[in-house]
Amino acid sequence: MGFRNNFSISLLFLATVALFLAGGAEARFRGINPFCRAADYKLLCNAMVKGATNLDEATENAIRSTLNVAQYLLSSIDLIKSAVADLEPVTRDSLMDTCHSNFEDFVDELTGALEDLKGKDKGSLMTKLSACTLSDCTDSFDQFGALFPLTKVTNALRRYLSNTAAVVQQTRGE
Repeated sequence: MGFRNNFSISLLFLATVALFLAGGAEARFRGINPFCRAADYKLLCNAMVKGATNLDEATENAIRSTLNVAQYLLSSIDLIKSAVADLEPVTRDSLMDTCHSNFEDFVDELTGALEDLKGKDKGSLMTKLSACTLSDCTDSFDQFGALFPLTKVTNALRRYLSNTAAVVQQTRGE
């Protein structure tokens, strides 16, 4: 009789643990948009996709959110001038041109990604997202030993881009 009671308690315990673990995955995503479950920055992604109800809408919203940050970065280019003021004029001008071009390219790639989304060209869309990088500008700062003044904005932009890629990489039922 004692064995049966222990066996029943053990089964009850195992069943409780199994239910708890099975429900844990759903609880972990509670309040997270379904299109953001694979994103590295889920709460940010939630804000980016803005309640989208289908994957194309979520993708468009994510790209537009990232584009807004990229455009802000481009409009902040003058903040770089003070960081390079002590460099030789030729070096300073070269660095400014590199960063401006790099930021413009980022905006252009995102704009093109929106066009690819409308054209249902996921391959080109992913290629454009992959081309979005700020390394030309940041590497130039490193090369000349200057402190990059827009690190917080570029780090935020990388998080936005990471989330956008996570949304885009989901399977489309086409």
